[in-house]
Amino acid sequence: MADSLIRKQILLDNTKVTYHIVRNSRAYKIWLKIDDEEGLLVILPKGRKISAIPTILRKHKDWIITALKKREERLKKALPPLGSSKVVVYRGRKVDLKIKNVACLTPKVKLENNSINVILPKDSQYSVKEILSEWLKERALLFFSRRVEYFAGLLGLKYGCINVKDQKTRWGSCSSRGRLSFNWRLLLAPPEILDYIVVHEVCHLKYHDHSQRFWHLVSTVFPNYRKCRNWLKENGLTLKT
Repeated sequence: MADSLIRKQILLDNTKVTYHIVRNSRAYKIWLKIDDEEGLLVILPKGRKISAIPTILRKHKDWIITALKKREERLKKALPPLGSSKVVVYRGRKVDLKIKNVACLTPKVKLENNSINVILPKDSQYSVKEILSEWLKERALLFFSRRVEYFAGLLGLKYGCINVKDQKTRWGSCSSRGRLSFNWRLLLAPPEILDYIVVHEVCHLKYHDHSQRFWHLVSTVFPNYRKCRNWLKENGLTLKT
């Protein structure tokens, strides 16, 4: 768990790079990470001095600059805020977003062929983003519940309750009591991506680690998990609306 966050800058090949130092008492060496939200993170173990970081950054400057450029490319592909565009990505495909104001008491959302229709009461105080996100969360819970039931059944595993959340850094989690939580934004991704995260967390019901036996179990149920994992690394940021 990170103990603190320090923001600094360095010049690498005439490029000013901002990085964040994350002190982590559980880390055993300094390591670098490109975070979708924060950019370049430097994980600093307990007892290591900040003064050692610039040398490490210069040593890995080519990797850093390349990785940050890829992050910028992913940022450009990010979806517009919900309700701000006439198009919504749903289950990996683009559908039209249609907004109607009619004489009704409560807002409704309907999925019809290649469009999502948001129906609002006249003079409504509700925002399209609010209504649409709530509808997506409800749909996400339905999909996750069905897929967890299916994959847990295949593996003969028991699970607790299922929740959908608005996590900033996680796609899913599994508690020691078998409670499963998922990021509702996975409903925007292609169906196989959602399935991969479900399988990943369901397998954690048996193995609460990322050992070889865990990944073997994942592969027996979902052989192309590496492809989906890479897709999330490259496109996960585009799902953040």
